[in-house]
Amino acid sequence: MIFNRSLHHISQPTKVLAKVQSLLRPRGRIICVEYAYDQFDGRSAAWFYHVRRILEQAGWFKSDTKISDNLEVSVEQVKEEWEASGRKDHLSRFKDMYRPLKSLFEEKHFSWEPYIFWDLIMDMRIPSADTEMAFAHFLMGMEKVLIQRREINPVLFCFSGENTQATEARVGFQRSISHDQEVR
Repeated sequence: MIFNRSLHHISQPTKVLAKVQSLLRPRGRIICVEYAYDQFDGRSAAWFYHVRRILEQAGWFKSDTKISDNLEVSVEQVKEEWEASGRKDHLSRFKDMYRPLKSLFEEKHFSWEPYIFWDLIMDMRIPSADTEMAFAHFLMGMEKVLIQRREINPVLFCFSGENTQATEARVGFQRSISHDQEVR
């Protein structure tokens, strides 16, 4: 089962993940690449602000609103806008996704990955496609290094796990198939 930036849109991820567990056969895999909007913190907002500010000053950022020169005010504004978007869309928080993943499946892999840069490059307007692509790769690499050094909080996690439980529904279904084959 694969969740690719979709589980965070589900209001009760625990129920959905329990259902997934019941449908997966033993040792069946679940892979989640998920957005954790609530992990965006002040340090992440400051990095976002500095990059966006440079892009705005170069005329390479399309936005209806300009951010202030005041670092403290702008970082708080960026953080509030980020969080407000997650709340408005009723997105699930990281703990509400990770706890059931961890409790229902044996974790095989977990990592944090760059994703904040996507919000920047979506509004970038660099005249040269080659320059825009190079800058996007640069931002992704920069974010990855900042995550590794724990300088910013990441907002995208990757989880893979394995179903370690044979559920009653699955066992009953398998018994039913075996019985049908014996009857034939």
